[in-house]
Amino acid sequence: MFALQGALWAALGSFDPFGYYTRLLAAALWDVPVLPPDGQRAFEFMMVPLGATTAGYFVLVHMLVRRAFPRREPWAYWTVVAALLTWFFVDSAFSVLRGAAFNVWLVNVPCLTMLGVPLAAMRRAFGVPQV
Repeated sequence: MFALQGALWAALGSFDPFGYYTRLLAAALWDVPVLPPDGQRAFEFMMVPLGATTAGYFVLVHMLVRRAFPRREPWAYWTVVAALLTWFFVDSAFSVLRGAAFNVWLVNVPCLTMLGVPLAAMRRAFGVPQV
């Protein structure tokens, strides 16, 4: 599902069909209600590598979960956890530094919650001690 979502971002050049994200981006970076034409064009292009990378990342995670998780291989669990946390902290830190903190609340926190809660719930199955 997430891999398909990434591919759609690349194809459509947008996160959301309602323009909510781009309006927040326009306000944060240009202090205007909508992206300027050059900003919109750049945003649509940047959705290509972001969407493709997201699709590839989730294909990899799917393969790990499908093949190594049923065998309860701790390295696979830690690989997925490390990848998720690396993305979250790097993306969040630089979003805030670049004046786009809305990205942390609109995208990063919900994604971390959707993926992190099930991972945390599985930790015992992989022999990960409770904190």
